[in-house]
Amino acid sequence: ILVDCPADILVYGMGEQPILEIAARLAAGEDICGLTDVRGTAVKFRNDAQEDWRHLAGARDREEIRLPSYEQIVADKRVYAEFSRLYHLEHNPDNARILIQEHGRDLVYVNPPAPPPSTGLIDEEYELPFTRLPHPMYGEAKIPAWEQIRFSVTIMRGCAAGCSFCCITEHQGRDVVSRSEASVLREIESLRNVPGWTGVVSDIGGATANMWHMVCTDEAWHARCRRASCVYPSVCEKFGTDHGPLIQLMRKARELPGVKRAFVASGIRYDVAFADEKHGDEYIRELVANHVGGHLKIAPEHISPGVVKVMKKPAKEMFVRFKELFEKYSADSGKEQYLVPYFISGHPGCEVKDMVELSDYLAENGWRPQQVQDFTPTPMTLATDMYYSGFHPNTGKPVHIPKDADEKAMQRALLQPHLPQYRELARSARRMAGAPAPPRGQRQRGAATGGPSSPARGRAPSPCLALHPRRGRERRYGPCPCAPWRLWPGARRPSFGRRSSLPPCAASRRRSCVAAVAPPARAPAPSRPVLPSVQG
Repeated sequence: ILVDCPADILVYGMGEQPILEIAARLAAGEDICGLTDVRGTAVKFRNDAQEDWRHLAGARDREEIRLPSYEQIVADKRVYAEFSRLYHLEHNPDNARILIQEHGRDLVYVNPPAPPPSTGLIDEEYELPFTRLPHPMYGEAKIPAWEQIRFSVTIMRGCAAGCSFCCITEHQGRDVVSRSEASVLREIESLRNVPGWTGVVSDIGGATANMWHMVCTDEAWHARCRRASCVYPSVCEKFGTDHGPLIQLMRKARELPGVKRAFVASGIRYDVAFADEKHGDEYIRELVANHVGGHLKIAPEHISPGVVKVMKKPAKEMFVRFKELFEKYSADSGKEQYLVPYFISGHPGCEVKDMVELSDYLAENGWRPQQVQDFTPTPMTLATDMYYSGFHPNTGKPVHIPKDADEKAMQRALLQPHLPQYRELARSARRMAGAPAPPRGQRQRGAATGGPSSPARGRAPSPCLALHPRRGRERRYGPCPCAPWRLWPGARRPSFGRRSSLPPCAASRRRSCVAAVAPPARAPAPSRPVLPSVQG
């Protein structure tokens, strides 16, 4: 960008501190040409053999590293992968080196990242009098994305995970920056003045909802650390994972006057919760019992060991452990809630056989994902560098890249093989991978979760909830000893959301989920007894 445009200086990252420094120095009368040492910025010099640009760059206390030139990375994709490896090592503001890259007659000089802003600074920023409304240019247009975040509150930014496909670390930094508890609660209280407020906070979160106030606990260690991720391949012992303050924030948020519910809709890192031996389990229990609106979105992304390794995501075993805890705590709180897992197809390193493994896992658990994502390259991410070069930057080894349109379509179809438009393509993908058709039992369990529009669910419904079509419009809820009756055509369907006063169901060990419903006004046939109307 800097080479292509006539700018004097480029600010990268979130930019608050570089902008404040630039404004202050310009206001003090300093020439723009002298602003070459601002952290979190890049400048351009004229390249020459004598390095006359050195007097403009000035003396520095950081080591410089020469990246492969622009011409070299364009000519050789393996060199591009090496360029990516070098670049992704320089994210820590405490020890990042100065990056220099030649672009023909020009030279780009990238200063180290700016240090993360203080809690006080971002408190001031987030408490500015924003309207919380779309730009007037949209007029009366309905904006679904705005409706989703209209009453959400950001509590932190930045992410210490560094997933291969995610650019949050590049934009917001690897160091987590958190708002104070008082600032968050003040913003939630101010929502009462926003038109349309119903008392429901749609999200208390950020880049990663459960990394609030989680930073390195050893400053000397952080000053030397060169890890690209604080949580992969395992959570660093120096990374503070205490969920105690976050639990207190969540409790205080839902107890504020006028707040009916406060949900957590941002993604959570269950591996970070498991690393907190003191409060991790309590956090999951608190989250499931009080901050889930029926469905909790979670992003395992994949379950194949080779693929999650390339993605830098937790292993399948951790996801299974979280799923079991979610179901247990949902049952303990008397709520019927479901996990909505997100998965990616076509990611670098993912082959058709890996997607078959994922498809079988979904069928075994009765999941039918509503939303899936086909990998899309985004600038500056490690996965995009693999996609372009065909090599893993950290190892230099070739990586399988699903670029062929047919293969990408097959991988996509294997995530939703129950949909008619993907059924035949999914069968072709299984044949291509040499995999047999899914066992009949798996297909039946998958069918029990509902039609194509059903949400992904964490478990198959109990026998009470299974619908069995019988003779046209007649339906019977069963097999279940507590519900042997049928619903007549046109009768109102029973409600599953309320507790029943009927005795517990012997088959599913839960209260009866089916209500007897009165038939239409016409006199019923003797074989169809009229039962009193109750709520189930």
